[in-house]
Amino acid sequence: MTGSGQPAGDEIRADISHPARVYDYLLGGKDNFAAEREAAEWVLRVVPEMLDAARESRHFLVRAVRFMSHLGIRRRSAGLTPPGHHFKIIPNGPVVTPPGRAGRRGCGRSR
Repeated sequence: MTGSGQPAGDEIRADISHPARVYDYLLGGKDNFAAEREAAEWVLRVVPEMLDAARESRHFLVRAVRFMSHLGIRRRSAGLTPPGHHFKIIPNGPVVTPPGRAGRRGCGRSR
């Protein structure tokens, strides 16, 4: 087990919520399970502002990556491409990769 309650390795537990998939659900993603949807809805009942916080966090991440890209900072493993090119932030790993793609290599490359 890891500190997040997920087993070590590529095994995915759909019955235990994971923060990355809760975040995915809050942002309108589809790579989450019932446990994440239930956890996110509970959080939103307790802290309704969390939806805005998740969206603002993603907007900040996009702005920060775009800023670094304009400076010429290129690090493909972080999802950056050379200046002037489009980039896409693609989370990768067994926790956030859809179950059908989990374990496949190369899923997180920037395009």
